[in-house]
Amino acid sequence: MQEHSDDIIEIQILHTADMHGHFMKYDYALDRVYSIGSLAAIATKVQELRKAYPHTYLVDTGDTFQGNYNELFQNHIENNPMTLLMNYLKYDTFTLGNHEFNYGIEYVYRIMNALKMPTLAANLYTKQGSRLTTPYVIFHQSGIRIAIVGMVTPNIIRWDSDHLADIVVRTPLEEMKHLWPELEGKADLYVFANHQSFHDFYMLGDGYEQLIKRYPQFRLALISHSHQKRATRYGDTWCLQPGVHGSDLGQAIFRFKKQGDRYEYLSSEARLISMEDVTEDPNALAMVASAHQLALDDIRIPVGRLVGGNLIPHPTIKKMSQAQIECTPLIAFINDVQRHYAESDVSLATLSHLDANLIEGEINRADIVNMYRHNNMLRVYRICGWQLKQLMEWSARYFNQWQEGDLTISFEAQIPIYDYAMFGGILYDINISKPIGERIEHLRWPQGGEVQMNESLTIAIDDFKAKGFLEKDLFSKDSSVQLIKDYGFGYKEDGRIRNLIIRYIQEHAQGIISNEMNTRDNGFRLTGYHWEESLHQEAIRQLNEGIIPIPESDNGLSYHTRSIRKEDLR
Repeated sequence: MQEHSDDIIEIQILHTADMHGHFMKYDYALDRVYSIGSLAAIATKVQELRKAYPHTYLVDTGDTFQGNYNELFQNHIENNPMTLLMNYLKYDTFTLGNHEFNYGIEYVYRIMNALKMPTLAANLYTKQGSRLTTPYVIFHQSGIRIAIVGMVTPNIIRWDSDHLADIVVRTPLEEMKHLWPELEGKADLYVFANHQSFHDFYMLGDGYEQLIKRYPQFRLALISHSHQKRATRYGDTWCLQPGVHGSDLGQAIFRFKKQGDRYEYLSSEARLISMEDVTEDPNALAMVASAHQLALDDIRIPVGRLVGGNLIPHPTIKKMSQAQIECTPLIAFINDVQRHYAESDVSLATLSHLDANLIEGEINRADIVNMYRHNNMLRVYRICGWQLKQLMEWSARYFNQWQEGDLTISFEAQIPIYDYAMFGGILYDINISKPIGERIEHLRWPQGGEVQMNESLTIAIDDFKAKGFLEKDLFSKDSSVQLIKDYGFGYKEDGRIRNLIIRYIQEHAQGIISNEMNTRDNGFRLTGYHWEESLHQEAIRQLNEGIIPIPESDNGLSYHTRSIRKEDLR
């Protein structure tokens, strides 16, 4: 805190986002300490900063109640460790994130009732036209008015449409056309506290950039969703984003100087404060100690044993999983499990994160969570051959088109790894020298014969990709794509894919699986590229030793976004 005369007031905004269940420094999927950050560490820093700046507002912008095995506490939201610590810290506002909707609208209402602060979501309405919850809050501090507006990414309708049948979702740009006339002139400091990334992703205005351009009156935009870090200006607006899992706490300071009977804006600054070396608040840890022990007991429940080696080989190149470029036992295993329980012809699966794997040895629940991070449900659709090929072509756009002289394979920067689907129950090639839409070749059944474009077939898919890939991106107006089984509704068995994997290991495999891949039903090849092997190996060496930087996307979600060429070698 800087020393100022009595006529200057400092307003401090503290920002957390994308906590994803990290209430303490522990990663339950890995069953080990996670030193990067936590809400308990943030508690220590918040209390320190509140003493330094008495006029402080603590804001969270969502994706709080999902991840890091937080579904274990789903049925007891009042005692969810995230609820306990947010109430303990006395947050001033909480904005709903897209993952808060993963478990249905009733779960959202329970979160709102359990939290002792306003929940914001200005762009959500009921079908009757009333707001789902509070659109904004105006705080009054020593004669200064602070307006905090909260909205959620409109893509919730893409990912959780079955949970939002009675909810109307506006884009933030559309909502502000209605909201700004109501807000204009009512505050001295305007703050966006939306659950949105900075850049657009699926549609115009699903990111912050256009919003900030059109409403420069907002001096602070609290950014989230894309898990990046930033404390930068865009015009006159501070853009503050504190990473993921409590790695950083965002801090913005706004100074106002008294001019007559009112205060005028004077200056501002913003920064990120790392939580890695911050000691966790002992009172916070005591509050969540029983939740921590409950999670440990659950993740350490034995599942079975893996013999023969890991399900994904050791990567050849840093920041690239072998599963991105070859058929691996892990993806084949997930597809086998899904086809088994779905009784489907075909299945698709993706890597949930770059380091996903199942390691040789004893398997417990934590290992399954690390292998398959998302708590998705199984679905089965009836489609035909040409629709399957279109879906496969859509997935194959993940690869950048190979050009003569490329020494490595690379991936489209804007497509995250969890959006690249690999298929089981069929055999195929992906010719990466061909343009998008023409890459799938030799599409055939394991028992022999080509897949006919007009033949009917069934496909197993998780509900997240079904609602995005099938129902939104590809076949939104095609009634011939039929949902025939949804294990999230109307089935006595637990249709969560993670639990089906556990069940398969214990019941179908009698507790022991091997890394020997089912090559009869699973197999794809990347084709259409060639290089001089010695130059390829030199490119790998220079990438692995850091001589050549690994190309990555602006949003930090994708690596190897450009192929290394001979001219890049040093």
